[in-house]
Amino acid sequence: MMRDRQSLMFLIIIMTVVVASAGGVGIHVLYNAAFGQQRARLAEIANSQALLIESMARFDSLSRGQDYPEGKEGAIMRQVLDAHRRFEGFGETGELKLGKRNGDWIIFFLAHRMQNSDTPEPIAFDSKLAQPMRLALQGKSGTTIDLDYRGEWVLAAYTPIEGLNWGIVAKTDIQEIRVPFIQAGMIAGGVALSAILIGALFFYRITNPFFKRLVSSEATTRNVIDTAVDGIITINSKGIMQSFNPAAEKIFQYTSEECVGRNIGHLMPAPYAAEHDSYIDRHIETSVNKVIGIGREMLGKRKDGQQFPVQLSVSEFIVDHERMYTGFIQDISERKEMEAKVRENEAEIRAIVETAEDAIITINEQGRIESVNSSVERLFGYGHAETIGKDVSLFFPEPDNKAHDKRIINYLNSIDEKIVDFGRETVGRRKDDTVFPLRFAIREFFLGERRMFAGYIHDLTEQKTLQEQILQSERLAVIGKMAAKVAHELRNPLSSISLNAEILDEEIDALDSGIRDEAKVLLGAIMVEIDRVSKLTDEYLHFSRLPKSSPLEGNLNTVVVEVLGILNQELKQKGIKLSTRGLKEELFLLFDKNQIQRVLLNIVRNAMESMLQGGELNVWTKKTDMHAAVYIRDTGIGIPENLVGSIFEPFFTTKDFGTGLGLAITQQIVHEHCGEIFCDSKDGAGTTFRIELPVT
Repeated sequence: MMRDRQSLMFLIIIMTVVVASAGGVGIHVLYNAAFGQQRARLAEIANSQALLIESMARFDSLSRGQDYPEGKEGAIMRQVLDAHRRFEGFGETGELKLGKRNGDWIIFFLAHRMQNSDTPEPIAFDSKLAQPMRLALQGKSGTTIDLDYRGEWVLAAYTPIEGLNWGIVAKTDIQEIRVPFIQAGMIAGGVALSAILIGALFFYRITNPFFKRLVSSEATTRNVIDTAVDGIITINSKGIMQSFNPAAEKIFQYTSEECVGRNIGHLMPAPYAAEHDSYIDRHIETSVNKVIGIGREMLGKRKDGQQFPVQLSVSEFIVDHERMYTGFIQDISERKEMEAKVRENEAEIRAIVETAEDAIITINEQGRIESVNSSVERLFGYGHAETIGKDVSLFFPEPDNKAHDKRIINYLNSIDEKIVDFGRETVGRRKDDTVFPLRFAIREFFLGERRMFAGYIHDLTEQKTLQEQILQSERLAVIGKMAAKVAHELRNPLSSISLNAEILDEEIDALDSGIRDEAKVLLGAIMVEIDRVSKLTDEYLHFSRLPKSSPLEGNLNTVVVEVLGILNQELKQKGIKLSTRGLKEELFLLFDKNQIQRVLLNIVRNAMESMLQGGELNVWTKKTDMHAAVYIRDTGIGIPENLVGSIFEPFFTTKDFGTGLGLAITQQIVHEHCGEIFCDSKDGAGTTFRIELPVT
């Protein structure tokens, strides 16, 4: 009971000090504010009165000239006194003083004070009294706390009056400013002390039953600690264990008697055991928390030496001025095993997703991308950071991009419909705005309560290219069969027509000269057309009998050099300059030499035919990790841009005479070598062919 009374008295003293400090600070702040306001007010009064007197002096000088019966100074003084006759001062001690220096004396000739308006006696100029007026007569302006002519401490504002050598002072006693705040402080202190005493009494009466219940609940608290699932250990500031509950006994396999009185490091393996005491010492010295108040994972050590993961939370409390700590310990061995399995499964799934050939994206309900795998960058050219948070329409050109958003919105607004899209063909848009065919499939899944969608994107470019090649091959096969049949059917009639034309030529020789010459011309035209049709039938037959390729390993550059050697003389005759590079390097791969020769001869001859007035032919080769490429560039007439996409189609030609099968056969040969052929041309700016063959 005595201890409770001492605690109550201590509480009253603390509350009194706190309230007194707070009240004192508040009154001090208000006092400073009031003091500053009064200082500004006095300065304003002094300055305004000085300006008024200066204005009166200037007005008298301008309007009355210099003829004053009592002198200029007397006239102005008379006006000032008359103007201030009804002025009663300000506040109880507020006073306005007007004075001048007369030799070694300060003469006052205007005094306004609420209780007393008598003019003070002259003051010696070197006296310690009347300091504000002395400063004003020295030509200075400002405010000061100093002794006035009565020897009282005052707050005064002073300033000189220009042109008259006068000084004016507005002042008030310091005591007048302080008294209200001193009285308010005493009243507030008395009220606060009374409130504290009454509050402390009520607090004691209210909390006394609580303390009794607290004491009675100690057994209940002990029971809670003993039955807790978590291990609970208390230690002192030296790390010595003070209590050890049954859960801790079960976790560490020690009895309470074996642990109480021993250092907590006994339950930890290195390096935790050595570090623990330093954590506590550092916390006591610097208040820097490494363990206290912060949950952390660490290793514990059982009685048999087995180490296991635990979750440790430490709280701090004070008992009888001694710092104590409570540790709450959970054995998280099972949780760690489960987390390891989850991480292993996640790593496996992530590896599968990351190594998938198809692009895989996850999309939220707003159609925003939340994750992408590495195939997205390969397929679309976007980096990971460029896609996260963007709309899924980023991967699709218009108008297909809006269709994907609409499908998700329709699903969210529907109850029965499900987005289980097993894939549909559409087109995608890469970062460089090129489009390509793809198959896009969507699946719905949930992350907790969040509804998500997974998008699977498969590039159909190779598939479509292969399909096109198959169609082209089938088309060429059909055309080959048709060409063989047409050529066979035309060959016999053409042979007969040619034979009869030769006989007719002999018969014409017997005719008269006039008729003979005309007949010879007509017959010559017939023979030319017969020869042209014969060449066409020969080309059709050659096309229909195109052999299968028989690739062997060889140096591609050697074949290129041989083809250019065959055509070298013809190039010179046509005035075409040949330029090569990279042909001296070895470029080994599998190819059919005869068929590749045919490809190169066809393209080079086409280039020569496009440069009727001469030009330049550039041929070079280049090797990468995957392909060997042959480039053939001419400076000829080029191909119109709208026709470039059709040049490999059978029977398409830009020549006046031709079957339109040369480039179709060329493409077929390249495809049979698992390669590709590309054409880049502009009308009037030349043409470049690029043949890519796979490197073995």
